[in-house]
This record gives sequence, C-alpha cells and structure tokens, in this order.
Amino acid sequence: MKLRANNGAAVVARFFLAILLSGALSALHNSAFAADADIEALKSAIKALQAENRELARRLAAVESARSAALPTRPSQPGAPEPAQAESRQSNDPLVQRVRELEIAKAANEQATRLIIQDSLAKTGSKINDAVSLGGAIEMLVGHSKDFSGTSTDALKLNTAELDLEVQVNPWVLGSFAIQYVDGTGLRAGSATPSSAALSSSIDRINLDRAYFTLGDTQRFPLYLRVGRQPLPFGSSSGVFKADALSVDSPLTVEAFELKKTAIGLGFGLPTPVPVRAGPPVFAPPVKPLLFAPLADRLASTMGYKPPAARLRPPNPVAADPALPPFYGSVYLYESSDPGATGRRYKDNVSARLGFRSNGHCGRNYSELGNYGLCPWTLDINADYNSSVFESKFLASEYSTFASQTGAIKGMALNAKATLGRIALSGEWNGATQRAQLVDGLGNGVSIQPSAWAVSLGYQFDWNPWMTSIGGQGTFAAIGYSETRDLAGVTIVSNGITSRVGALPKQRLTVTLGEWLMDGVKLVFEYSLIKDYPISDGGTDATGRSLAAVLTYAW
Repeated sequence: MKLRANNGAAVVARFFLAILLSGALSALHNSAFAADADIEALKSAIKALQAENRELARRLAAVESARSAALPTRPSQPGAPEPAQAESRQSNDPLVQRVRELEIAKAANEQATRLIIQDSLAKTGSKINDAVSLGGAIEMLVGHSKDFSGTSTDALKLNTAELDLEVQVNPWVLGSFAIQYVDGTGLRAGSATPSSAALSSSIDRINLDRAYFTLGDTQRFPLYLRVGRQPLPFGSSSGVFKADALSVDSPLTVEAFELKKTAIGLGFGLPTPVPVRAGPPVFAPPVKPLLFAPLADRLASTMGYKPPAARLRPPNPVAADPALPPFYGSVYLYESSDPGATGRRYKDNVSARLGFRSNGHCGRNYSELGNYGLCPWTLDINADYNSSVFESKFLASEYSTFASQTGAIKGMALNAKATLGRIALSGEWNGATQRAQLVDGLGNGVSIQPSAWAVSLGYQFDWNPWMTSIGGQGTFAAIGYSETRDLAGVTIVSNGITSRVGALPKQRLTVTLGEWLMDGVKLVFEYSLIKDYPISDGGTDATGRSLAAVLTYAW
C-alpha cells in the first residue's frame, strides 16, 4: 500500500506539472512575446516529464496487477468490515497527509510555471514579433488653473493617448510610426494649436505624429538616410518630448519652435566605433519608489490587505549601451507648410544640425560609483539651423494669415544636455536671426524677431550608476524655467471681431515631483506659474498658475 501511495502521489504530482507546463507552452506559443529559446526549453522539459509519467504509470500498473494476484479471496462474515473499508480506515490518516502534500506541490508547481512565463515575457519586452516593437502612453490629467483674465477652471481630461510602433526587418533599416489622440477643445478650424480666436466646440482627431524610416547604422557605417514625416532638428523639440522631459508642461522653446515635417535627410556619425565584444550583463540594484508607492502600500495594509507570498524575482540584467560616434550631424529638405507659395525653393526649406557627445565614469568601475557624486557623466551639445522659423507647428499655424508677408526667416538653435550622476541639466536658446516685417489686421506695422530660451534641473532620489535616464525609474524632482521674446502676438480682424493670435506667455516656471509607482505607471504632481507680456507689448501683464496631477501608463 505504501508503494502504491508513493507512486500514485508521484504520478498525480507529475501529471499536474505536465498539464501546467503544457498550458504554459501553449500560451507562450500563441503569444508573440515568447522567445524561441524559452519555447524550446519548455518543449524539452515537457517531453521529459511525459516520458517519466508514462514510465511511472507502467510501474504502477505492474504493482496493481501483482497486488491483485497476491490478495486471497474469502467470503464476508456478518458484522465484519469489508477488506476495502478496513484498509481505508487504516490508511485514512496517511492519505489525508498525502493529499495535503499534493496540494502544496500543486501550488508550488503553479508558482514555478508563472515565474517561467513571466521570465520568458520579460526577455522579449514590448516586441510583438522579431521585427515589430509596440509602445505608447495613456495619460490622465486632473488639475486647477487660473488664466490671465483671472478665470479659474477645473480640468479633467485625457492629456495624452499615443501608440508607437518600431519596425526593423533587418539591422540596416529602422521604421518608426506613431499616432496620437488630439483633444481639439479650443482649436480653430484648420489650426493645430489652441487660440484665443478658437471655436468653443471640440474638434477631436487622430493625428499622425510621425511615420519615417532610417536606412543605415552609424555604429557600423558613417552615413544614413532618413525619409518620412518626422521631428526635424531644432533645439530640444527634435526629440520625443514625453520621453525626454521631466515636466508635464513643455518649455516655451518647444511650444514655439517644435518642427515636424515630411522630409528627406542625410546624416552622419564620425568616427565609426571600433567593434568590441560586449561584456557580460550586470545585475544592477533596483531603483525603488520612495514616496507615493510606500504610502499606498501602508494604506492598503491598514485596510487589511496582505499580499500573497511570492518568490522574489532577481533584478534584470543590464547590458552596457553600445558606443555612439562622438561627432554627428544631418541635413534635411522638408515640405513647406505653404507649398504653393510663389518663388519657394528647396533652399527655403532646410534644417541642419551639427553636434558632439561624450561620456565618462571618472576612471572607476560602476560598482564603485554608488556614492561618488557626479559620475558617471554624459554631455551632448549641438547647433541647429532652420531656413524659416515660421515653419514651426505653432508659428505656421498662428501666423498663416501673414505668411506671404513674413517670407522665409532664418533661425538658429543652441542646445546642451548633461547628466552628472543623479543630476540632469539642460539649457537651450532657439530663435530667428532676422526680423520679420508684417502689417496686422488694424493696419499697424509690426516688426518681430521671435526667440525663446529655457533651462532645467532634474534630480533622481534613488539612483544607481547603471540608470540610462534621470526620471526613468523611481522618484524624481525637476524645476524648469523658460522665457520668450517677441511672441506677444499680433492683432487680426475676422468678421468684424478683433482678436490676438500668435501669443505665448512671456515666462513659465514649472516645479515637478514624480514617481513610478510600478512598472509602466507614473504619478506626477506639477505646479506651473506663467506671466504674460506687459501691456505696452500687447499683453495683459497678468499672472496665471496651475496645479495638476497626472497619472500615466506607458509601455
């Protein structure tokens, strides 16, 4: 009986394990996120378990046959218990114990299977298949603000909804595609930015934010070609702001001069890095949230929630970033916002960049830099040229009425970014190098030379030297200041109504505190203070402010 119980328990346990692993294999096989190596490992494990299960079943059948042949047959006596009943009573306690052991083994097997699936998915990240990676963000904002007129407003809105795709069918070509939901409240028909002359009704839309591909790889060859709708180099607005910046409100440099166009460009990176063998991945310590997440855990604990016991997962290995060429640059020809303009040539639609980047770790191993201060460090500086600053999203939309008067106004941008340990610094200046002359709706002559500058400081609370971006994990804080010049706006008259267009605040100050509560979920609180241009420049000389809480889910 003991042999039967032991073999039966083993068969049941391995049967459950085989079922669970089979289900895990089926889920991983049907999911595009599973890696081929993990699937092959699971297949091998299941085949071995199935073979062992068949062997145990064969041995159990042989034991049952031998036991049946050895038991004598005898008639039952009145009042005497049946042999099966007696055997059941005698072995009741051991059977209960074995059932408990099987339940514990089943729970352990389920947990092991979950860990196998989680580890397999963690290795593939956001990849749909071998060629396509999926990303995006959903952002909800709750806030209160007071504008330049003194009107207070409570806000509850979907601040961002974006879906990103990256496609790489071979190592030399990378495609990028992104669509966004745009809340059209306060947009004029045909406008891409809010305006004081806007209609009160909403014009919600799905916007193609970018769609381009890059042919080339500067880590292996110095030149590359990029074509499609894309951000063009002009200050910090050339990046993906939601990923690069720590504040919710963008600096005024981005609002004024962000440039996205259908373009074709040729870029370079020199010198091409010497191929080196990648070192082994490092298990970096996790960056922990220090404020909101611990408070939420404590509140849940006081309400009686006890998280189930779970096996701790080891930290993910971190591989060193590949070396990039220190000198880089690009030249783009882009589509004008007014392609039918008389006399417009390619030379009037040019964007270019020249830059330098470097990094270092003060001659120390990363494992020695935990409290070393300002190392590792990175530095990236660049200078940009644009043949017409009035091609930016904001200026092209707001000054479309005066496009024939302003013409092509050349501009430049200087941008610098640095990280020093747990500190991130940035500064930039964007602006026109020529004055634009126009006549406003009241017949007054206007001469403007739009420009803006911005500085920011970011700080990471829990930090380790392997972090690739400040504010990408854990708890962080930031402060930013930006200022504009000659962007007080101009007067237009439409249907007898006088209004002001092309206006941005004179100054903006933002103070931000944020935390990644868990993987992919970020909570940010931000205070923003803005000041308008003085009355002598056409402004109100008023001050506005806002306080917002933003919850973001990014993947």
